[in-house]
Amino acid sequence: MLVRGIFNDGRPHISGLLAFPSLCGLEYISVNFLVDSGADRSVITVNEYKDYFSYHDLLNYPLRVSTGFGGGIITRLVPAHLALRTEAGSYLFQPLMIEVPNPKKFDKTLPSVMGRDILNCFSLRIDRTDGAVILDEPAYPQLRFDWMLEGMEEDELSADIDGMTMQEALQTVSTPENYPQRENK
Repeated sequence: MLVRGIFNDGRPHISGLLAFPSLCGLEYISVNFLVDSGADRSVITVNEYKDYFSYHDLLNYPLRVSTGFGGGIITRLVPAHLALRTEAGSYLFQPLMIEVPNPKKFDKTLPSVMGRDILNCFSLRIDRTDGAVILDEPAYPQLRFDWMLEGMEEDELSADIDGMTMQEALQTVSTPENYPQRENK
């Protein structure tokens, strides 16, 4: 099951759909991710989510300092579902904890990023000679729940989100029967 991306301005991108069940139900947000195998976690920018929810809606989610080439930024860690359309027209669903930066303290020209939290679940191929940006068969048949917890601090895991701890929220989004369903179009 191949998921194909494209090169945009010479950089590899993969498009996907994100659902934030605790914020906007089962409505999906279309996101164009820059593929960044050096990023620990995936990030969605305000340009992608501004029509669906506000940063103010995220105040109950744990704060995290995300560091990278441009220095540190403050983000909120939010449980989500990623749906990636395969060449065959079906969808691969992947739970994740995505970082959402504060739009007032984030360079709005930076793209959303698909990091190793997703990329490590697939075989990634980037080949400039034939323009290939490909996620191939999942590296593991099912995402292990403990990978989503990797690198999270104890206060992040115990944060209260709508009456659940972050760990409980993660267990909920990582259960396949709780994946938002999307019809193939």
